[in-house]
Amino acid sequence: IGHVNLTLGRRLVDRSSTDPTMTIDFLAPADIRSLRSWSIDESTIVAMYFNNRAVEALTTGNLDEAYWYAREAIGQDRRFLSAYNTLGVIYQRHRDLAEAEAAFRFVLAREPGNTRSLSNLAGVLVAQGRTAAARDAMDRLARLEPDPPFAYFKRGLAAMQAADYPLARAMFAKEVDRAAYYHEFHFWLAIAYLRLGDTANARRHLAIAEENSTTRGDHDLYAAKLAHLNERPIVTDRMHFFRGR
Repeated sequence: IGHVNLTLGRRLVDRSSTDPTMTIDFLAPADIRSLRSWSIDESTIVAMYFNNRAVEALTTGNLDEAYWYAREAIGQDRRFLSAYNTLGVIYQRHRDLAEAEAAFRFVLAREPGNTRSLSNLAGVLVAQGRTAAARDAMDRLARLEPDPPFAYFKRGLAAMQAADYPLARAMFAKEVDRAAYYHEFHFWLAIAYLRLGDTANARRHLAIAEENSTTRGDHDLYAAKLAHLNERPIVTDRMHFFRGR
């Protein structure tokens, strides 16, 4: 999951037999024990930093800056394959499709089960008009990841359109279980609860959506919906409540 812990050792003169080290972590010890972990070098930490900066630049559309950050990440640690995937996405956005394909295939040659690079490669193949190759990549991806990110979300939206609100609630709840702080999952789960007449849970998930929103527009939207719901304990015109989303 890309989560990094830092363990600090005590000086020899300060060490006790019971507590020689201290680990800085945001997870409870019981959660840590359930995760597979390994030690990484400082160079990997630096590579992760530059890769994150590349992604940030990519999201703002600054492809030149993103490119150099990704290159620097690779220079710091050539084994950190996430940086090659990021570089491939940058090439793809820049319409350098041959270079993007090469980057994704570089990752897949070393990690055949890397679903992110495989999904990105499929997108490049589609853009190149290589339909059969893209279909093969998607079939392989489906075998590796039968329930990819947003799969339950898409099923939930389809269930909402079919007015199957219990199924929609179940699907959105599954996505929340996989991404507890992603605001849009909570927003749609609130919709499903409201359609089922569960106003209390609708309020709760709208509040979580508002708290975890990442843009001012989303925050204002969720705040307005929550305020509207708080003003009207019983919502009779439920379609009006969600108008504008």
